[in-house]
Amino acid sequence: MPPASKYDEEGAALRTLSRQEDSKYIAADRSSDRAKRMTASSHRTRRDRYNHYVILLAQEFKEQTISREFTIKRLAREKHNWFAHCECSWRLAHNSRLTLCSHQGEHARQFHDRALHPAALLVVTYGC
Repeated sequence: MPPASKYDEEGAALRTLSRQEDSKYIAADRSSDRAKRMTASSHRTRRDRYNHYVILLAQEFKEQTISREFTIKRLAREKHNWFAHCECSWRLAHNSRLTLCSHQGEHARQFHDRALHPAALLVVTYGC
């Protein structure tokens, strides 16, 4: 599950900032000082930006949850095909405790080639 508590914390922090900017906006908008009234639009813009980020954060959480569910289902479907060609890996996968195998290094390479590497190609990375 995506870290819902972290999403909640960030959403609450953004909503707090939004409320602070809203009170600054209201105070500036109602001020008798012309210079202070001129700052009202910048406070309104910040408030709107915070509110927009709250919406984006909620959308991201939904997308992450859906993506995670899809990935779990896909892994459940595909895990039996990863080492279908190797008899000893079947015993490792169906044994209740981990046993050492003489082909352990080969299994690690095959796991990387057949599971991790293809999955990494599908992952979208930001900021690279």
